[in-house]
Amino acid sequence: MANTWTIRFARRATEDKYKIPRGEAARFTEAIAILRNGPALSDREMVENSPHTYQYIRNGYLIAYEVLEAEHAIRVVYFEILL
Repeated sequence: MANTWTIRFARRATEDKYKIPRGEAARFTEAIAILRNGPALSDREMVENSPHTYQYIRNGYLIAYEVLEAEHAIRVVYFEILL
């Protein structure tokens, strides 16, 4: 599994993650898990004025993340529920 990326959360995203209602947690986890395969999602968009930061929508969540190439990691910096 050498191609698996590490997923990390910025402090605010970590705090917000624990506020997700229990019934929503599985949908959020699934929306994040896709990043383990790498940051090059087909539906990602670059975040303006933020190099190496992208966003995508999955399972009703807008998720913004930074790519940390040197660490082979992705840091979720922000998310919000769109539903």
